[in-house]
Amino acid sequence: MRYTCEPHDGVTVKWKVHDGRTYGEEIITDPENNLQLNIKFFKNPRNGEFGGDFSIRVEGKSLDKNRKSKISTFFLFEDSKKLKLSGMRRNGLCN
Repeated sequence: MRYTCEPHDGVTVKWKVHDGRTYGEEIITDPENNLQLNIKFFKNPRNGEFGGDFSIRVEGKSLDKNRKSKISTFFLFEDSKKLKLSGMRRNGLCN
């Protein structure tokens, strides 16, 4: 499982567009896992008690259609009192 993207991992992260605060779109390419992710986010500054709420869309595709991709999705929710990690795999739920 990757928790971070480091340059020596062969993973590339490229921003397509962003303003540094309220919206952005990035592409993460991971050849080892045969995966390209397109991540878009938008912050609505009028909602939420800490300056806004984020909406996010994650789309993925295989780099090579003839190879299987290795993918799991984990959602991390954090507040000042506790940390919760939950995830969903392609073939079932994991906690």
